[in-house]
Amino acid sequence: MSTSGVERRRAEAAEGVPRWLGRRVAFGLVMVLGLVVGGCTRPLLSPEDKRTPFDAFDAVRGQQSAQQATNEFGRSEINLRQRLAPKE
Repeated sequence: MSTSGVERRRAEAAEGVPRWLGRRVAFGLVMVLGLVVGGCTRPLLSPEDKRTPFDAFDAVRGQQSAQQATNEFGRSEINLRQRLAPKE
């Protein structure tokens, strides 16, 4: 015997939480956990990390460029442009 959609929904309501809602909650928890774990990584370019031999060469001669620079909007960002520019 085939049950209609209304009878099936009534049976799901009697069971408690519908199956689709449980799946969405589980998916949401996995996504939040992924964001939390992903945010706990160390930065890509840390000031304490050793850089290239070229940076060490520049540091010895007092020509080392700054790690961070302030952009036109006032935000601090990695100073790649100055660090990768040719030395004079």
